[in-house]
Amino acid sequence: MMRRFDDLPVQAKLATIVMLICSTLVVLMAALFVFDKVVSFRRSMVENHTMLAETIAKNSTAALAFDDPAAALATLSALRVVGDVVEAAIYTGIGREFAVYRQDGQENGTAMKINEKIVAEVEKETMATAAHIFDKGYLELAAPIVLDGKRLGYITIRADLKELFNRLLESIILVVTLIVTLGVLAQLISVRLHRFIARPLMGLLETMERVGSESNYSYRAKKLNNDEFGTLTEGFNSMLAELEKREEELARHRNDLEDLVNKRTMELVMANRQL
Repeated sequence: MMRRFDDLPVQAKLATIVMLICSTLVVLMAALFVFDKVVSFRRSMVENHTMLAETIAKNSTAALAFDDPAAALATLSALRVVGDVVEAAIYTGIGREFAVYRQDGQENGTAMKINEKIVAEVEKETMATAAHIFDKGYLELAAPIVLDGKRLGYITIRADLKELFNRLLESIILVVTLIVTLGVLAQLISVRLHRFIARPLMGLLETMERVGSESNYSYRAKKLNNDEFGTLTEGFNSMLAELEKREEELARHRNDLEDLVNKRTMELVMANRQL
């Protein structure tokens, strides 16, 4: 059964308190660090893939204008150097699939369905910039393909978030390592603090036990520092000195009383003899 915190030795309490403080700070800092990393990574990912989509959109205008799917596919194939793009597709102005690029190299079949929200955004006549959404572990992005102010179609890109998840895993491993390291440091710090906190208390406790077991008030606790523990030690020693003084006075009174009783007894004995 685990012992209550109140019943733990002072050194164990110190180690626990230091560990809790350090762990709390590390977890808070790690949470802020991870949050900032996720936000920064997502922002950077959106910016980079938006630039890719807009570049491909510009290079695909001729293919759409002259109804050349092969040229559009060749343009999309440039995405093979971008490791996280799993699929990209070009659609005509009426939403017909025009060309599809897949990371796995498959050429048959239609493209995976992109989130309808961003498709609806780029299909608007007034929409001239890319739209994106993070959905089910992917970044889904769509950008209009425009030539001389006329919207010819749009491009969609789906990119996985494996790199983000890998970075998060690295961060979690780092946090766990820091917590374990702090656990060791907390133990070392508690040993160091033991000199300043636990030792004076242990000295007082040892003196109290000796006084209690031997009923000897001549013992004194050793003052180690000039802090609150030093003041407590002085007060404890003053109390022992007062108790010792009273004990000596009681012993002296007891001896005086015994002498008086003996004297009275002798006087009675002498008086009885004279009778």
